[in-house]
Amino acid sequence: DTIIAAKQTANPLYLKALLDELRVFGIYEKLGEKIDYYLTAKTVDDLYEKVLERLEMDYGQEREGLVSEAMSLIWASRRGLSETEMLELLGKNKEPMPRAYWSPLYLALEESLVSRSGLLNFFHDYLRKAVEDKYLRDKEQKRLAHLQLADYFDKKPLDARKADELPWLLRQAEKWERLKDCITDIPM
Repeated sequence: DTIIAAKQTANPLYLKALLDELRVFGIYEKLGEKIDYYLTAKTVDDLYEKVLERLEMDYGQEREGLVSEAMSLIWASRRGLSETEMLELLGKNKEPMPRAYWSPLYLALEESLVSRSGLLNFFHDYLRKAVEDKYLRDKEQKRLAHLQLADYFDKKPLDARKADELPWLLRQAEKWERLKDCITDIPM
C-alpha cells in the first residue's frame, strides 16, 4: 500500500528500480523501513543515487572506490567502454583489474547498462544523472574524469576507437593545445 500510494511509483522505471532493490534486500522485518528509505527519493535519478550507495556497500568492500570509479568512467566516455578498457582503467600498477572484482558489479548493474557494439554504456539517462550528481558534482571533477580517459586513449595505438574518443575527450577536458595537436596529426 505504501508503494502504491507514493506518487513517484507511477513512473514504471522508478517502480521497477524500487522493486529490484527490495528484491535484493534480505531482512523481512526491516522491509517497511527500507521502503520508506527508498521512497524519500522523489525522482528516478535520486532513487538511482540510493542504488549506487547500496552498490558501494555491496561491491566496494574488496576494492574500495570500485563503483564510483567504474560509473564515473562510463559517464565520461563518449560512447561507452569495452570490458577490456574498463578493466585496464580500473587496474593498478599497469595490470588490469581482475575480473573477480568487476564481474559481480557488472552482473548487479546488468539491467542498467547496455552493450552497443561491445561498448558498455548507461541504459538510460537517469543513471547517468545519478552518477553525475553523486560522483561528479563540479566542473573540475567532470574535467578530470574526461582527462583520465583522454590520457588512457592517448597511449593506445591509433585505430577507429581512439580516433572517435580522444578528440571528444580532450574537448570535454578543455585541453585545447592537446586537442589541436591531436586533430592536426595527419594519421589521426
